[in-house]
Amino acid sequence: MVAEHSGDHATLVWLLGTVGLRWGEAAGLQVGDIDHDRGRITIARSVSWLQSELVLGTPINGKPRQVSVTMSVLRMLAQQTAGKPKTAWVFFSSDGMPLRKQNAGSGFFARGYPLPAARS
Repeated sequence: MVAEHSGDHATLVWLLGTVGLRWGEAAGLQVGDIDHDRGRITIARSVSWLQSELVLGTPINGKPRQVSVTMSVLRMLAQQTAGKPKTAWVFFSSDGMPLRKQNAGSGFFARGYPLPAARS
């Protein structure tokens, strides 16, 4: 349901929800990290932002790893990355830079998504 309300970011929501990547690992994903033939992606980097500066780092365990991706998410990734160079970011903002971490209350996750009523 959240993915349906995430607009252009539905693929990211599906990837995060089915593969279990950390935000910085998903944001650091480049087109060349996707192996469509084997149904896997290589987690080679993590990105974060320190104020307005992009910081590239290693994944949480300090070394690259491969993870399996469902066929449905792989198809979404293929559609999203078709014709792009291997070094292009898969998920990027309007300025072409990797996405910043989103706030569940005000980021694209919240856009148009009805929040449950507070319980008393």
